[in-house]
Amino acid sequence: MIFTPRLLAFILLLGACRMGGFAQGTKYEAENGILTGSVTVQTTVAGFSGTGYTGLFENEGDMVAVTFNLSPAAGYSLYIGYAAPYGDKKNILTINGNSIEASFPASAGFTEIALGKVWLREGSNTISITKSWGWFLLDYFRIEPCTEPEVTVQLPYKLSTRAPHLETRMLWSYLMDSFTQRIHSGVMNLNAREEAEWLFALTGRYPALTGLDFMNHTRNYSWYDKSVVVNEAMNWYNQNGLVAICWHWRDPSRATEEFYTSGTAFDVSKITETTSAEYQMMLSDIDIIAGYLKQLNASKVPVLFRPLHEASGRWFWWGAKGPEPCKALWRIMFDRLVNYHGLKNLIWVWTTDAAPDNLDWYPGDEYVDILGADIYAADGDFSSQLLTYNAIKEKFGGRKLITLSENGPVPDPDRLVSDRAHWSWFMPWYGSFIRDGIKNPPAHWQKVMSHDYVVTLDEMPDLKSYPLSDEPDYSAFPQGFFMAGWKPRTAVMPDYTDVPAVTDPVTVAITVDCSDTVTLVSPYLFGDNANLWTGPMSDNTTLMKNITNRDQGVMRGPGGSTSDAFFWNRSTRPPDVPQTLLNDPSNTNWPWYGQRAENWTMHVDSFYSILSKAGITGMLTVNYGYARYGTGDDPVAQAAHLAADWVRYDNGRTKFWEIGNEVFGNWEAGYRIDRSLNRDGQPEYITPQLYGQHCRVFIDSMRVAAAETGHDIKIGVVMVESATTHNSWNAGVAAQVGDKADFYVVHSYYTPWNTDSDVATVLNSYKNTEGYINHVRSTVAAAGMPELPVAMTEYNIFAVGSRQQVSHANGMQAVLATGEMIRTGYGAACRWDLANGWDNGNDHGMYSYNEPADPLDPLSPRIPDYTPHPAFFHLYYMRRHTGDVLLGSTVTGAPGVVITPTAFSSGHLGASLVNTAKVQRVVRLNLKDYGVGNRFCTYTLTGTEGHDFSRKVFVNSTGGTLAAGGPDSYETIRADAVVIGDEIRINLPPLSAVYILVEPGTRQLAINNEVTAVDPVRSDDDVTIWPNPSEGSFTVTGMPDHVSRIEISDLRGNLMMSMKTGRGKHEITLDTDIVSGIYLVTLYGDNYTATRKLIIKK
Repeated sequence: MIFTPRLLAFILLLGACRMGGFAQGTKYEAENGILTGSVTVQTTVAGFSGTGYTGLFENEGDMVAVTFNLSPAAGYSLYIGYAAPYGDKKNILTINGNSIEASFPASAGFTEIALGKVWLREGSNTISITKSWGWFLLDYFRIEPCTEPEVTVQLPYKLSTRAPHLETRMLWSYLMDSFTQRIHSGVMNLNAREEAEWLFALTGRYPALTGLDFMNHTRNYSWYDKSVVVNEAMNWYNQNGLVAICWHWRDPSRATEEFYTSGTAFDVSKITETTSAEYQMMLSDIDIIAGYLKQLNASKVPVLFRPLHEASGRWFWWGAKGPEPCKALWRIMFDRLVNYHGLKNLIWVWTTDAAPDNLDWYPGDEYVDILGADIYAADGDFSSQLLTYNAIKEKFGGRKLITLSENGPVPDPDRLVSDRAHWSWFMPWYGSFIRDGIKNPPAHWQKVMSHDYVVTLDEMPDLKSYPLSDEPDYSAFPQGFFMAGWKPRTAVMPDYTDVPAVTDPVTVAITVDCSDTVTLVSPYLFGDNANLWTGPMSDNTTLMKNITNRDQGVMRGPGGSTSDAFFWNRSTRPPDVPQTLLNDPSNTNWPWYGQRAENWTMHVDSFYSILSKAGITGMLTVNYGYARYGTGDDPVAQAAHLAADWVRYDNGRTKFWEIGNEVFGNWEAGYRIDRSLNRDGQPEYITPQLYGQHCRVFIDSMRVAAAETGHDIKIGVVMVESATTHNSWNAGVAAQVGDKADFYVVHSYYTPWNTDSDVATVLNSYKNTEGYINHVRSTVAAAGMPELPVAMTEYNIFAVGSRQQVSHANGMQAVLATGEMIRTGYGAACRWDLANGWDNGNDHGMYSYNEPADPLDPLSPRIPDYTPHPAFFHLYYMRRHTGDVLLGSTVTGAPGVVITPTAFSSGHLGASLVNTAKVQRVVRLNLKDYGVGNRFCTYTLTGTEGHDFSRKVFVNSTGGTLAAGGPDSYETIRADAVVIGDEIRINLPPLSAVYILVEPGTRQLAINNEVTAVDPVRSDDDVTIWPNPSEGSFTVTGMPDHVSRIEISDLRGNLMMSMKTGRGKHEITLDTDIVSGIYLVTLYGDNYTATRKLIIKK
């Protein structure tokens, strides 16, 4: 399977329906149609459309049909005008020969009901209503062009069975690759292959799929050979056939031999009472069936397993008590077979239907791989059953592959193709449904089995060597395998309060090109770092709610530099580890342990609890330092063994692994070792070549462990983000690791280290993001090594002195950096960190810890631990307003505004807008190639007015009650909504971020890039220098158009540098050789000067 074309086709659907040039909806009056039977045109009930209505559909065969022409073929929304004065009614809706039972709720007067989206062909189309219950009044049919993207089945996706056999994955890959391309022929057999042989005798071809049944396997009937099903399944699979097994489950109590509700009183609701006899009976039967499935599992025969079928019909005992007991039974069966019995050969098929309550019966995506429908049409009805197919596809959001799991008449392949009814297979029931010559006549069978769209057994590929495609090919994307977690995202307009449109003059014009898809948005760019020293955390329900709400995708552990001193499986120091661990000559570290349960530390299982409760993926850093400071005969092998054992213990809960933390740094355990304790001749200080060599040992050991668990893991190695960190590290590591690693890891604390940076330096530091990834790519390429995805697994700022790290401005920086990581192709990112407690709470934590209410009084009452800092609110709203595709954009006008524009698969446009200026900006948002709906909604995040580093953040003017943080009610704050007129105009207050969601529709807005020039007097407030402090190279931004000269002088007035800038520039970068010191930078323009302080530290 090639992922990119499928993805691009999906992306194009973002605008396919929304932007089409269709006419307005068209109404077809029932009284003008063809009336059959006793139906008549009537006018008695008032409120009808046109010249009358039709009714009453009293007798069998009563029907009204309308026929009309369309061009071209397209998707339409179908509406029916009706009245149902005699109560709720159901009648048969037929569209171009495809029928479905439609529900019409009681209505004394005429009303309209939406019946979903339908695909209408080019040329003649016929829609009709035929009596089922009858007794209702039909007024009209109305169609409107589709205004939303067509729901498509979102392939590929992974199986629900944990760590399935390779053979199961290969079959699954084939089913996904063939889906929408062809349908697989199948037949249900009573015992072995008698129906398949009959069909071969008739047509000369065997079906691709054989259906079998465990009906008799929980009994010991003397007349039944229970080995037949298993043997036949093996034989059929060995011929590259598909094996489907259902289970007509006889009464578990053995009181009867029945499975129909009418024949047994067995109570499935007891499945939730683990001490009940019924529970034990059901579990016992599941274990019996597991024995037969284990035989197939041992031979690695994949099974399309379809138990508890047709449950919603309630005619089987497993559906008799309604959906909840049935779902509970399915989930228990899944857990028993997959987790308890360890079966790795099952592909789970759930039988659903098009009924309004079908989702109520659904066990859940994590327990189901394929959705099946059992449809027994009337004799001679060879329609495609498109309406049922579409109803299932749309109701389940295209999340699962769909099949015709049982049927009577086989759909005509020509109709399947023309209607685009993409069932994966068909399977008529045995006996008369196959052989009687009426339901499926011989001529029909001949056509079906010889049709190019139908797969027969002789056309099946070699399933035991089929190329895997259950993970897409992401080679076209720099994020690589990190995109395996990518899923289409849908948005819903939030609860809102209408506010007046902005009328202030536009100072910035932004044009978003909705046809320019720059890249996909990795779901792993919104992550965080856990750490060990702030307690278990997973038991804090408020904290877990906030982590879950952030939808962060990934959590890294065990915690920065402690990773290289962390022994995940111990509670005390191993005998081959020194008491203290050296790093540079003046510092030492000490070991940390993963099996300690005190309230000041985090047990390794607490980390896993966070992952489980928040529904996020892990990224674990194994202890590389042990390979250096271990005192055994072979510390590298011992450390690699420790890492491999962690992979085994993890058992697939973590996708991503790193070998060591910042191992190049003199703060890291293992950077320096005591050579007198070392036994394998390692140098005192680490080198990139040594680390690279050791990584090969780690990677080999960890991959062996992963293979034993049946899981695929991705392993990263440590790189540096710039030459100033280590000028030869990347090339040395890459040359030794070669093609062993899966990704490269970088860290950055963007601002000058441990410095009182101003707000401009903090906010503009995001611009370094592209340089970091380019440094990795260029240094690796220079070494002749492969380009791999890059993950920023630690980032923040390291500005101190003004409480920058816990400020609203730092939240803005997080949004700017994340947006830039999306644009430049990072695969993953984890902000440092969850909670910290350093420097009296003036720390990097997403949540507070040991933070006093008054920063000048460490003894003042503490802000409650785990209160969200401003960065939490910014990343929460950014994630909510970030879709699955990044769009191209251009910005003109006043400087300081940065946008991250994205599209959702639901058609909405979402964006983050950050104003780094200290003055208001008014933005006109132009949307090219996009149809808008009625409104756009915004959340505006600001700090305390006049404070560059506000500890508080306000959401649409709503703040919290504490001295720091934001509103507790952030989940329920209503958006500000503006009815869209001729344009979208947004106000960005000084130092703010605005998160916007635009409702999709069909109306195109004009592009207008006109802006009002910023008042030069006010522009003085915008002039900023970053980085500041600087090493000599710095950028001046926010310069008014008329500035023509710039000077640098020391504090005594000595001129150090003077240069002409040329008018019209808003930004200039200077690279000086000025020595360390404090200087004044002065800009000169028309009756204008502006002076800023510059600190140079070399």
